[in-house]
Amino acid sequence: MISEILRLLASVFFNAMFSGSDNWARHSSIFIYVIEIYLVFKLVRMSVGCVLILFSVLLLLYLLSQSSYGFLYVLVVSTIPTVWYFLTSLPFTKSILQSFVISIRALTLSAWTLSAIYFTNPMEMAWILRHLFRNRGLQILFPLIWRVIPHIMKDMESSLLANELKGEKGWKALAVTMLATKEYEILYSEGLVSKIERFSPLYWYDKKALVFHICVLTLILLLMTLQ
Repeated sequence: MISEILRLLASVFFNAMFSGSDNWARHSSIFIYVIEIYLVFKLVRMSVGCVLILFSVLLLLYLLSQSSYGFLYVLVVSTIPTVWYFLTSLPFTKSILQSFVISIRALTLSAWTLSAIYFTNPMEMAWILRHLFRNRGLQILFPLIWRVIPHIMKDMESSLLANELKGEKGWKALAVTMLATKEYEILYSEGLVSKIERFSPLYWYDKKALVFHICVLTLILLLMTLQ
């Protein structure tokens, strides 16, 4: 039972944050996403009546980028903190309505944060660091994280499934995953020694993505002024 839950969580989190291919939506700016998350946080604190509009905007982004399946996984993962906030706030608010409002705010903010991770391009952060620091190891940090974490999650999912089929306990699969993580560390360290000095990250901003997010920011600011 525990193995099935862990395997399901690994699959859901993987698809909610790291699945999908490169497209125009992944060539926006991380700074725009940070601003959007901050403004969404401010907006849902002012009024929860705009939640439907905010989710419609998110859905439109996923549909236009042909990543609608990612939106479904984001919603599933976002329900975890939503349920948590509802249950933990209920003893203090003593009102189902107030706890529901708090959970809706958590759902909206979680969905926008996960979407920012989903569409964030690690090469942009590497490109920014390239212009700020000369340290090659620092420049390769984010692309490496985006490469290693999905590998570990898929390995954990495969190990859990294998142990489940053999009737083994779930903790053994986690032990195998930790050993695989150590192997990845060794392999990537050896492979990057000869290549790290030649690493030169390139990144470009897509006009379609920038226009879309400028429209989103304008809409959010307009909604805030109407409250």
